[in-house]
Amino acid sequence: MDMSQFDPPGTLEYLRALSLITRAFPVVSSHEELVETIGPSRLTDVSHLSVFQQMDTADPLPSDYSQRIYQFVDLARGRGILEVAFHQGQLVNVRTQLFLRGWLAKSKARKYLVEVLVPSIEIMFGPAQETTQHHAAFRNRGLVALARYVPGTPSVSTYLMHEDYA
Repeated sequence: MDMSQFDPPGTLEYLRALSLITRAFPVVSSHEELVETIGPSRLTDVSHLSVFQQMDTADPLPSDYSQRIYQFVDLARGRGILEVAFHQGQLVNVRTQLFLRGWLAKSKARKYLVEVLVPSIEIMFGPAQETTQHHAAFRNRGLVALARYVPGTPSVSTYLMHEDYA
């Protein structure tokens, strides 16, 4: 499936998305509020696509959770997916995944994790509590954050979870 047909009209730099979501985490209470905070022109809701519905069917959230999946475009790096889960009006889990494009995209992703993503999250959350070659974990602001290179792929992902749900 050609995901470019679902690109939103606006763009969203990956680190900007993480910053906006981190600040919005304690105050937004719905998908609509989060989309408004990030910018409606920067996201396309792709929750209805069969590939995402199949994943939800295979590993569903409990019925009192609400999850949506959005697509965004980081003009300099590639396309991304933003998975957002609310529980009873509280934002509890966000996963952002960026698929880097171009030559040597897998090595670009590993380099991006180490040289850009982890240092940027350290600015927001303080020093990592755990680091390995492929990930770094943080805890601060009532959140748990995990930044990782997805081995064997041209992508990185960041999880932000409310500490009560981690």
